[in-house]
Amino acid sequence: TKDFCNWAALPQSYPIESGSDIDIILKMRHINGLTDGFGLMLWQDDSNHYTFEYQNNGKARYNIYENSTYTYIGDFKSTNIISNENSPSVIQKIEIRGSAVKYFVNNFLVDSFELKDYLTINNIALRVCGEQKVAFDELQVIPK
Repeated sequence: TKDFCNWAALPQSYPIESGSDIDIILKMRHINGLTDGFGLMLWQDDSNHYTFEYQNNGKARYNIYENSTYTYIGDFKSTNIISNENSPSVIQKIEIRGSAVKYFVNNFLVDSFELKDYLTINNIALRVCGEQKVAFDELQVIPK
């Protein structure tokens, strides 16, 4: 729906402990609709999470949502990786090493940051914003 985001946490929990080394890889495609964000979330609960946005026009960013408020909204960076129904899947990768996080779209480094100690990650979620249809083709969670 317009100006609204929907997400679903995975059926099994994926807690990410402090100091973990893990890669989260999602293959996804924009099918149709308006240009808006979609992708992965590292989720504590509905009021606290990290979001990793990608748009079919090739722009990407990450955000931090704490206590039902965005405390950080990243700047969009152009990856020059366009997605549509006929294009290959876009690969969104979140690489966590200890508390250090790197966010990639295909092999393009979108951003890096440190996890907040007080924001625990209980699960991984998939998220879609706005009036659009996307396909989430494959998700891998790989301990390193």
